[in-house]
Amino acid sequence: MGVLLQKCVAIPPSGLSDQEWFNWVQNETNLDPDKEEDTILCGNSTGAGRCDDGFICLPDIGENPSYGYTSYDHMGLALLTSFQLLTLDFWENTYNMILRASGTWNIIYFILGTLFKYT
Repeated sequence: MGVLLQKCVAIPPSGLSDQEWFNWVQNETNLDPDKEEDTILCGNSTGAGRCDDGFICLPDIGENPSYGYTSYDHMGLALLTSFQLLTLDFWENTYNMILRASGTWNIIYFILGTLFKYT
């Protein structure tokens, strides 16, 4: 249950059954249309990105960013993402996604990772 699955979804109408609610939040047309693919991430913690008016931040919506490869939900994908950070290969994309979904206090992880690379 990673934070990179949190996305902005249009507020569903009231009175939906469980199945209708599930179909509503999983429907990609209900995602925030003003955002690009990897920037629709949101968070409910302090310092995390917020959704626009008329949208709520819900967990476990859709796939992880970058076609499911950027993730800390699975050990193999976590190693792949960490390797990407250590090699500084497009690391700023992962950095921005984590900060938007989890909050600014996660900057410590990226600072330590960068410092250990250069020591």
